[in-house]
Amino acid sequence: MKSAALRLSGLCVAAVLIAFGSACESSSWQRHLSRGPDAAAALPETDAVRIRQVPWERIEETLGTIRAEVAASDVHPDEWPEERRQAQKATLLRGLQISEPPEGVLVVGSSEFRTTSNPGDEESLRRVARAVGADTVVWSSRLLGKADKVIQEPVSGWTTGTVWSRDADGKLRPRSQNEHTTAWVPVVVRADETGYVAFFLRTRG
Repeated sequence: MKSAALRLSGLCVAAVLIAFGSACESSSWQRHLSRGPDAAAALPETDAVRIRQVPWERIEETLGTIRAEVAASDVHPDEWPEERRQAQKATLLRGLQISEPPEGVLVVGSSEFRTTSNPGDEESLRRVARAVGADTVVWSSRLLGKADKVIQEPVSGWTTGTVWSRDADGKLRPRSQNEHTTAWVPVVVRADETGYVAFFLRTRG
């Protein structure tokens, strides 16, 4: 899969792969979050966050255009004039189907990863968005094929042991006892793997 992640330097959009994070209680969107060039204050929990899904092919084509422009430049994007930086930002926003004027939109972060598990519902996207100050999330996904996945499977069996107990005359005597046991063991299975990408934007002041 071509990487769909961006690290935004200054007001410039530059392509970069985002490393996979380790498992934790936060959502996959949070674990793979990459901060953008723009900063915004966190939003209150009561603020609405707009969630939009766009076709993967559209985002991939847009990021391919951006990567090509960066690769063809003899000057590092950090040194581009403001006009060129804004033009590249406008290219990204068009690809995300954002109609607001580019100069009024902040790109506060992006998140990209692949997984065989559920990445979390829209509410998990909203929580990440509010934390970074984004009021709009544009995301996409694509089925990538099969991948190995480790799951825990129960394995049951019986064990036989010896217990000691006193009989009627008070003497300790051994006797056999069977006990049902269940152990959880890791098993590798093949599962559908899906790629996800999301951009976190601030479109209102």
